[in-house]
Amino acid sequence: MYNGPYQTKEKYRVKLYLFSILRLLPYTKIPSLTIRLMLDRRVSLRSKLIIPIALIYFFSPIDLIPDIILPFGRIDDIICLVLAPIFFICTCPVEVVKEYIGGDKGKDKKDSVLEAEYRQVENTPEEKEK
Repeated sequence: MYNGPYQTKEKYRVKLYLFSILRLLPYTKIPSLTIRLMLDRRVSLRSKLIIPIALIYFFSPIDLIPDIILPFGRIDDIICLVLAPIFFICTCPVEVVKEYIGGDKGKDKKDSVLEAEYRQVENTPEEKEK
């Protein structure tokens, strides 16, 4: 069923926006950070449910703004997909997120100091000759 020329242009625009967002994602660390946090046991199940719920909402036919309203019908789905990983990262424990981002690098250096006793050994006569 053909609903007019506007629907095909709108679908093309939405696909263009999605592809431009998908091209930029590898340059951010959000996808890899999201996957690592989803696999971490220290993150609560409640936080981990944000991503699957966002995907279900994106693929479900039920929308807050119906698709009949041309420019705004698809935008709520896209906004949901973009904001879900950010909201997920914000609800994760700060220590875990810092660990994966690399914020605890200075702390590891402090903890790597060894405390030990030492003794001074006198040089042997052979070493003194050198």
